Amino acid sequence: MPSQFGYNSARWIRQNWRYVKEKRRGANGRRLFDTSIKCGAITKDGKVRLCLPLEVIKDLQKTKKGRDALSSQIRRKLKAGKGVRVPYNDVVNDALKRFQKADTFKDKK
Repeated sequence: MPSQFGYNSARWIRQNWRYVKEKRRGANGRRLFDTSIKCGAITKDGKVRLCLPLEVIKDLQKTKKGRDALSSQIRRKLKAGKGVRVPYNDVVNDALKRFQKADTFKDKK
């Protein structure tokens, strides 16, 4: 029986992949992001969402450049049609590569 959280490898679960959506701006004008839904779960609105590890999202939220890149990537993903692959922009891709390189956990085959 398939899992309600989609892809179910030990590494993927351990990395805690989440959907990211832009909620609103905070009191200081800073972008806020919602990461409450795990990737693979069906979203209530049925829209396609950007999916990244929670640690990468937190890392990107620390800087203005990271928040802008994350927001831009979310907009690009929402504009794309269903099933269309959207390449990560350079800032998001670099953060994801750093995270994957630091994670030494290996799945059993």
